[in-house]
Amino acid sequence: MEIKLEIANEHDYVIPGNLIKIVEETLEFLSIQRNTIISLAFLDEDEISRLYNEYYGYAQSTDVLSFNSNTVDPETGFLILGDILICFPFVEKQAISLNNSIDAEISLLIIHGILHLLGYDHIEDSMKNEMWTLQAEILARLKITINSIPE
Repeated sequence: MEIKLEIANEHDYVIPGNLIKIVEETLEFLSIQRNTIISLAFLDEDEISRLYNEYYGYAQSTDVLSFNSNTVDPETGFLILGDILICFPFVEKQAISLNNSIDAEISLLIIHGILHLLGYDHIEDSMKNEMWTLQAEILARLKITINSIPE
């Protein structure tokens, strides 16, 4: 399995260096055996708010948005899983308020985003329990400590 992680960080935020490992371990844990492309972008609050408004109908800031593509690149045959958009300033504040490191918070949000790309959600309690359990198992596998999970 080959993973291509396309990272956009136009604001030059200080992001963890192990992002590909987080993606690879998450997909491996979830038994994804296909060559896969995921796009990951680090945005500011204005950008995430604009996108939230465009896709959900109201402007607000949030930590992460995921947009599933689930298409195949005709040239390479890779599965284009989708886009994960992380609002770095929001995550920075959230990490401090939850007593998490920024790197751990970003790792959690990447895992969370991948789960959304694969169809997991947390609309209902049963779905949330499954998603939170998977997140915790993947974080443990990566030896990443989260003191408090954002709601």
